[in-house]
Amino acid sequence: MSFLRSREIPIGITLIMGFLMLIDYYFKAEIPQVAATSTIVQRWAVIIAAFALLIGLINITRIHVNHLMKRTRGQWIFSIWCLFIMYLMIIVGLVGTVRHPIYQWLYTNVFLPIDAAMYSILALFISSAAYRAFRARNFEAFLMLASGIITMMMNAPIGEIIWKGFPLVGDWIMMVPNVAAQRAFLICVVVGTVSLGIRTLLGMERGYLGREE
Repeated sequence: MSFLRSREIPIGITLIMGFLMLIDYYFKAEIPQVAATSTIVQRWAVIIAAFALLIGLINITRIHVNHLMKRTRGQWIFSIWCLFIMYLMIIVGLVGTVRHPIYQWLYTNVFLPIDAAMYSILALFISSAAYRAFRARNFEAFLMLASGIITMMMNAPIGEIIWKGFPLVGDWIMMVPNVAAQRAFLICVVVGTVSLGIRTLLGMERGYLGREE
């Protein structure tokens, strides 16, 4: 394997940049030179991310152009629409900026309705998943079912009419068990993130480097 294709190069770059960001975060006031270097690195990260966005644009174009050329059944019509809207938004945004009336009209009358429709479809899947999850097969499932019903009745206007205790019990569920579970989940996420960061800095985690050749 040639030196330029060696996996130690990106690992070394990750190690140096990672420790640079850590030093800048904890010792910015004590070492101002590191802060200046960190600012330059962050600017380059934004530039590289912009190039990655361009690569994603090229990849999406290539995929949908292949669908058009092959006339993929049930797909090529949507590929035409995807490419048309994508490049129309790009051209209008580059020529007239995002404040242009045409861009604003497209965003308000095309993007937002489609976004709302996607969330509406997602709500159906959530309802189906909730129906399967809320079947009280054991005590834990019964607790989740009861908590879900009480929380929904707390938020529904008719809940307080049916029973005045729904808002009180629902508020207790949201403020005590829910907050406790969220804090436990957050602690687990933080510990996992720190562990992954340490493994990445030490070169033990190499998933971001791609497959071995």
